[in-house]
Amino acid sequence: MWVSEITLNNFRCFSDASLQLSKGINLIIGSNNSGKSTLLKSILWLQLGFTLNNKDLRIFHNSGYVQLYLKEVNQNFLNLNPGQDILFKLERL
Repeated sequence: MWVSEITLNNFRCFSDASLQLSKGINLIIGSNNSGKSTLLKSILWLQLGFTLNNKDLRIFHNSGYVQLYLKEVNQNFLNLNPGQDILFKLERL
């Protein structure tokens, strides 16, 4: 199983962003305060099931979400058909 795409909407410094990832190792580089840590925290946020709080949402926005797409999920992981993608979406309204 591997993460193929991450989409962030009104989450911390991201208003609307999508990042395509490759199978294997991905290198994330950028200047200070560009969102590298936020990207990693968004994955942790989904994995551990944290709820959004005011500091996670962009100013003047009441909702936001993070979507994580997985590829090649083991059939026993969530009882999926082989080759089926999975999408996690958490939203605070």
